[in-house]
Amino acid sequence: MSQINYADMSDEELRQYFLQHRQDKIALQAYLDRLSTRPLQCDRDFRRS
Repeated sequence: MSQINYADMSDEELRQYFLQHRQDKIALQAYLDRLSTRPLQCDRDFRRS
């Protein structure tokens, strides 16, 4: 079996890979690690006027 290189996958490729291989806990961890390095995005502007 060949090794999967999660680092070479785009965010969407990694997400899709995990969704198709939910038993792959290493893929899940790679995806979560990647997401944890991103700043949080919010749809709402909480600044006061």
